[in-house]
Amino acid sequence: MNNNQILDKSWNKSNYFFHVQKEGKGSKKYSKSDLIAYINSRIIEKIVVKTVAYSEDLSHLDMSFDCRLPKDIGVGVKTFVASGKSSSYKCEKIAEFPTISHQFKYLKCRDLAVAVSIARNQRILDDVGKYGINLEKSKYHCLIRIHGGAIIHEEPYCLVNIDNISPLNSRGKIGTWEDMEEKNCIHFFDGINRYKYYKSKSVLQKYFVFDRENSIFIPIAIDQDPFCLEEKLDQQSLMSFLNNQDKNKTVADLLREFEHLLARN
Repeated sequence: MNNNQILDKSWNKSNYFFHVQKEGKGSKKYSKSDLIAYINSRIIEKIVVKTVAYSEDLSHLDMSFDCRLPKDIGVGVKTFVASGKSSSYKCEKIAEFPTISHQFKYLKCRDLAVAVSIARNQRILDDVGKYGINLEKSKYHCLIRIHGGAIIHEEPYCLVNIDNISPLNSRGKIGTWEDMEEKNCIHFFDGINRYKYYKSKSVLQKYFVFDRENSIFIPIAIDQDPFCLEEKLDQQSLMSFLNNQDKNKTVADLLREFEHLLARN
């Protein structure tokens, strides 16, 4: 499902593209990949806030949503690499429960799936009430990095449908709770979304299913030597700066003013 309702007229598409492409362009500072850009998830959170009018950054808070948009829309922001050249899904962490995991220790798999889902839902509902979020309009915003660029995928931010939980095997087919008793992961489906819970890590993951062909695509050109490019740009900026300064100023004064200029930019 790709409901790009966030990306309406309040979204500055050109600015979003610009910032994603700029971050991706310099990704070889952090990654060896020539084909898939590295972009930190925190950066994408900031880009969403910067490019959607009247949005509020919540990423510094320990809560379910990373930002709040107009009309009290809560957004969970994700960025990840697609598993393969043609893959259409990826499993990503959506919650962890280190402080209450001891409560789950001796539960059978079906009871464990229910208990984890209850904890997940309660956390969301607590945040919805505390921060005035409209859950029905809320969603995940995902920047999925692929060869040559990235695609934008969005889907509803749903509670787990506890009444409809059923077991799956690791391949996403119908399974049994008994088959998972001795395993570290349990897999389950709630009629809408597929989930995975790691017993040892107390981590709940969700499968994000996306459509490569019909999603917004952002081309990203990765610089092979971003450090060299930045050095050249700084040198050009310095020369331009010096050519426009008072010739009577000392070198120390000029360098200090140039440092202030770079800090502002």
